[in-house]
Amino acid sequence: MPVACWKTDVCASVRFLFYFSDESGAVQPSETSFTYLLNSEGWIPVPTRHSWAPNTWDPIGSPATSSYSGYYAIEGSGVSEYDSDPAPGHPAIMCSGRHAPDVAEIWLVQGTTTQRSPADGHFGVWTACTEKFEPFRIEAHDSGGALIGFIDEPLDRFFPDPPPLEVITQIDAEHLHHYGGRVEIQEIERHESKTVVNWLITLEPNPEAQLAEDLEAHGFDSTDPWSLERIEDHVKLIDVLKLTVFRSQISLTDDIGIEYRWEGGGGSTGQGEARWHHTFEPAIPTGATVLTVHWEDVEFQVPLH
Repeated sequence: MPVACWKTDVCASVRFLFYFSDESGAVQPSETSFTYLLNSEGWIPVPTRHSWAPNTWDPIGSPATSSYSGYYAIEGSGVSEYDSDPAPGHPAIMCSGRHAPDVAEIWLVQGTTTQRSPADGHFGVWTACTEKFEPFRIEAHDSGGALIGFIDEPLDRFFPDPPPLEVITQIDAEHLHHYGGRVEIQEIERHESKTVVNWLITLEPNPEAQLAEDLEAHGFDSTDPWSLERIEDHVKLIDVLKLTVFRSQISLTDDIGIEYRWEGGGGSTGQGEARWHHTFEPAIPTGATVLTVHWEDVEFQVPLH
């Protein structure tokens, strides 16, 4: 049963409600979408894969479940379809979801282009599609035209970060940390709008030696057999050590007083070492000559010119 549709000059999507029997024989409601393109013969279906999943609302068998209970004016279904290189006339993006009763129009915004459609789907269901593979925003507007909810999709996962403008590698920045290993800045990346610090962090080859007091506090002796309880506590202590080393307080300053904001970090660990990165905003300005990286109580001064 079709419950919502969206049409552009070249493509369209239709959201369907259907029922199926699960493994136990119980009938369950679900949703799926089909897409279409317009050619000289009219609207024809596009052969694509279809994503679907059982739904918790049953507007036919249990009308009360169709009442909108979301926290926002518009919500996505979590199932969207993307094609970064669609054939002519084929949709590049198809998405859907449900909206609140006071939503009168759905807008799909891409850059300076806006497509609009009445929110006239059944049971508060909406769907949208576009032939342009670009970041987009789904907006919900009330009958007076006011924006009352939106969904942003930047598509970052499909667009890799551009390469850095410069990579500073000649860095004499290595120091022992108080858990017996070393922390070293391997390189600093200068991007157009951010700064990335890449680290190599090593642990003491025998971390247990650094945790002797903690082990003793748990009632263990170095000669004790490795019981399951001791192994579990040992693993927990090692994890605490890693978190302490890898997630220490990191900050940046420079010689012209720019305020840098930490935006995130991550990396991988294994074989007693970790390769970690921390990202800051903004970019290092051209007027700065020295960048100081603060790792706990240790400072690394990195010349920029």
